[in-house]
Amino acid sequence: MLNEKAAQRREEIGRISRRSPLPPENIRPHWMTEGIEETFDYWNRLAEVWDDLSMGGSGGGDGAMFSHIPETDEALSVLDIGCGTGASWEYILQRAPNAHITGIDLCPAMLDKIRERFQDNLSRFTLIEGSTVDVPFGEACFDFVTSELHIHFFL
Repeated sequence: MLNEKAAQRREEIGRISRRSPLPPENIRPHWMTEGIEETFDYWNRLAEVWDDLSMGGSGGGDGAMFSHIPETDEALSVLDIGCGTGASWEYILQRAPNAHITGIDLCPAMLDKIRERFQDNLSRFTLIEGSTVDVPFGEACFDFVTSELHIHFFL
């Protein structure tokens, strides 16, 4: 259950975003009004409020999308494509507390949020700033691969 402050923040963001089909002005990419902007610039700016806006991870999801990861004490290797702020990693770690998670994201600000969130346990994670299509992982490198809100960029 969300604490009261988080619930109020979610309600405030919901009210703002329902005023218009565009994102709130303070996070709206300028390409919506002034031309084209690099996608990662937009996501970098969005990193600060991403956990409040997202429906997954600790932002409000129930972790059901990670049910394919078994409940185990084994040291699983998990790749999270388009990992964002790592909010959903807490669900993964609940199921597999000894998992090593590799997160890849284009946006350094998103990865910075992971470093803040898990500052005491960073050795459990590998963070890669880059494009999923440009990093040669090889075959059978991970026990599990997940991608919460990333696949739509490839459609």
